[in-house]
Amino acid sequence: AFINMIPALIANDPGYVELAKEKELVIFGDDGATGATPLTADILTHMRQRNRKVISVAQFNIGGNMDFLALTDEERNKCKELTKSSVVEDILGYDAPHFIKPTGYLEPLGDKKFISMHIEVTSFNGAVDEFIVSGRINDSPALAGLMVDLVRLGRIAVQRKEFGTVYDVNAFYMKNPGPREAKNIPRILAYEKMRSWAGLEPKYKI
Repeated sequence: AFINMIPALIANDPGYVELAKEKELVIFGDDGATGATPLTADILTHMRQRNRKVISVAQFNIGGNMDFLALTDEERNKCKELTKSSVVEDILGYDAPHFIKPTGYLEPLGDKKFISMHIEVTSFNGAVDEFIVSGRINDSPALAGLMVDLVRLGRIAVQRKEFGTVYDVNAFYMKNPGPREAKNIPRILAYEKMRSWAGLEPKYKI
């Protein structure tokens, strides 16, 4: 199995997916979701369920590891912005004004990135509410934990001969889940889809 935890479009590229099927390989991707993005998805899901109109979304992160240094390259940063931003329209059903991208490299922060988000919504009778969330996340350990899961799931996919890419896995673990045209869905639904695909009992029963 090939696990694509970076923004490059692999699981979203029909050519790569078709080649993987021909070579009997599995691709998981694209761009592992470990920090602010899955949290943003959860908050946006809650706003939609509560019938709140999202006015704007701002989300940024700053870190001091090699990943953030690489993202000072504008082309790489644009690719990252694409994968991180796709969650807004996918979850809400409309493209609320948003700024979601890595915004800087600061070496003293090291591997413990700083994240922050600001979400503004219209509530009942036109009241405007604001949600501000900040945190520090250990970047590499968070990603390593996902990799352990994905290696195991990759083995299952290979044993089942489910070659190409597997949306039921990508939807939970990735910022921009393949295949192309696939959408982000609420993380709780994605979690249950992944568990069902893996042959596990539902975690939450209604």
